[in-house]
Amino acid sequence: MRDNYVGDVGDFYKYGLLRGLAKGQKLGVVWYLYPDPCKETDGLHLDFLSEKLRPKFEPCDPELYAKLQALVAENGRSVHEVERRAILPANTCFYTTPLSFSGQKKGTKEAIEDRKKYREQWLKGALDATKECDLVFFDPDNGLETKSVAFHQDKGAKFTFYRELLPFWQRGQSLVIYQHKNLHETAAAQIQNRIMELSHFLPEAQIEHIYFSSYGGRIFFVVYREKDSNLKEILFRLSSFWHRHIKAIKTP
Repeated sequence: MRDNYVGDVGDFYKYGLLRGLAKGQKLGVVWYLYPDPCKETDGLHLDFLSEKLRPKFEPCDPELYAKLQALVAENGRSVHEVERRAILPANTCFYTTPLSFSGQKKGTKEAIEDRKKYREQWLKGALDATKECDLVFFDPDNGLETKSVAFHQDKGAKFTFYRELLPFWQRGQSLVIYQHKNLHETAAAQIQNRIMELSHFLPEAQIEHIYFSSYGGRIFFVVYREKDSNLKEILFRLSSFWHRHIKAIKTP
């Protein structure tokens, strides 16, 4: 997650989903805040706030739409403003410590070990910040780990690794994970592969997904235990509100 994306159409989808899922549950947000430089063109999908597109987006969540419109108009595009403006439920717990390897040594065994320790300490902070939560949202810049990027590499900070999900899962929390659709495989293949991997790493997991197909494509995985099957029902009801923006993808 980067501050310059705050308030764009992806946030509208993201916060709309979380606001629905968090009803009756205490929400935790692990931002995976990535402060390193980005392209000037990033975070410019704001035309959903235009009068032309308003009828397509606003009815999905009118209160959220108004809050994001004000945030963008008032130059409040940062995760701290999202927290301050109560865009998510008032009792939400946020973990805002940035995750970045900028300025850290690399290339040697000692440097790699230092980077791993740094990331493990960062994760401990996330666990502590969300320990009272029922539902935890993970918001990496890109999504779940990929074989081409290691845990300790600079770009590794843009991914959530499966090992990082496990301690949250082991203490009984349900999970929501952001995944930006990549250009190397179809949405169906990406969703199927990620569900298989999540099932492997998280025992007894029930996994649903929701795919917002416009503006590049954004996938959210909802991971829960059978006892928390109400999340599946909530997701189904949310899909009816957001049906103009969702593309159905069947999985085995």
